[in-house]
Amino acid sequence: DKWVAMFPDARYYCIHISCRYRNSWGNEKYGSKRFTRMLTDYMTAFAKHLRKNGIDPKKIVFHLVDEARNHSYDQVFINWAKAIKASGAGFTIYSNPIYGNPQRDAMPELFEYSDILCPNLLYISGNPTALEFYRNLTKKGKQFWYYTCHGPSRLNDPVYYYRAQAWQVFGMG
Repeated sequence: DKWVAMFPDARYYCIHISCRYRNSWGNEKYGSKRFTRMLTDYMTAFAKHLRKNGIDPKKIVFHLVDEARNHSYDQVFINWAKAIKASGAGFTIYSNPIYGNPQRDAMPELFEYSDILCPNLLYISGNPTALEFYRNLTKKGKQFWYYTCHGPSRLNDPVYYYRAQAWQVFGMG
């Protein structure tokens, strides 16, 4: 509530949960029916609190797993995202996978449960197969964002790292 009070006009309130570093929540193992029920109930209560305070739960963006890169990352993401979506609250789920060939290598549910897909620009630039895959997901209502995180950035060429990124994204449409 204090955070929202500090930024009342924010487009989104983004929360990184870092689910990958835990194998349970509330002493319940990922993927069990009880885990799903507990997390769903928690998210339902959270959404109720938000609405009571005039905040649309869609403005809450959950970043569950940073840089999903294999099926173990994907499965943790899927277990959490599935339970959050089951609440029906309308929270937004963010994913920043780092697959060179996402269609072949990632679990399809990673993309099914993601509302915002934000692959690292290094995995998209010069990779027309991956770029087309993400573009096609926008036709299904997914948001397509980019990011670059290659560092420490202070050691990189600032023109290439910061300014050229905008031109790369522009060049990809």
